[in-house]
Amino acid sequence: TGTSSTDNITSDTTPSFDVVCTEAGSTITLYDASLVVRGTVSCTGAGTTTLTASPALTSATYLMTYTETDAAGNASGQSPSLSVTVDATAPTVSITSVGGDSSAPYTTADTTPDIVVVTTVGDTVTTTPALFTCTPTPASGASVTCTKTTPYASGAQSTTINITDLAGHLGSSVVNFTISDTTPPGTPASAPDLQAA
Repeated sequence: TGTSSTDNITSDTTPSFDVVCTEAGSTITLYDASLVVRGTVSCTGAGTTTLTASPALTSATYLMTYTETDAAGNASGQSPSLSVTVDATAPTVSITSVGGDSSAPYTTADTTPDIVVVTTVGDTVTTTPALFTCTPTPASGASVTCTKTTPYASGAQSTTINITDLAGHLGSSVVNFTISDTTPPGTPASAPDLQAA
C-alpha cells in the first residue's frame, strides 16, 4: 500500500512478502532483526510463494529475513534482509498560518491567501475543493504552502486540507478563516454642503 510500490513503506500491519521455496514440503519462516518469528508458510513446490506477516506488526521499521526448513528438519541460512516500514497512523493536519495570520481564528486581508501546512517528507497535500495550488508536491521538508488560485470575496471562508502520507493514509481537516473587508466606500456623487457652525 502507499504512494509507491517500491519503497517498502506500507499502512498494512499484516503485509505480504514474496519468498522463494526450493522444494515442496518445506516451511519458510519470516524473522525480524531480533530473530522474532513474524510469520510462516508451507511450500507446495519450488518457486515463489507469498508469506503474510502474523500476528499484526506495530508501527516501526523492520529488517526482515527468512529461512527455509525442509521436512527432515534441515534449515537453510538466513536470506538477504529487506527493510520494511509499517506506518499504521494517519497524518494529523496542522496549520502554521493562513494569509500570514498564525493564530486561529484566522483573519487576513489577502484575497488569495497562502495556507502553510505542517508536513513530513513525502506527504502529498491537496485541498477540497481543489481551489489551491500546494507546493512542493510531494513535501520535501517540514511544510507545504497552498495558495488560492482565484480571489476570495470578503467574509467567512473555509477549505478542507488533505494530507496523504507515503504509507497511503489520508488525514483531513477543515480550516476556517475570514477575509477582511478591504474595499473602501465609493466616492460620493456630489460633495455635501458643508456649513460652519
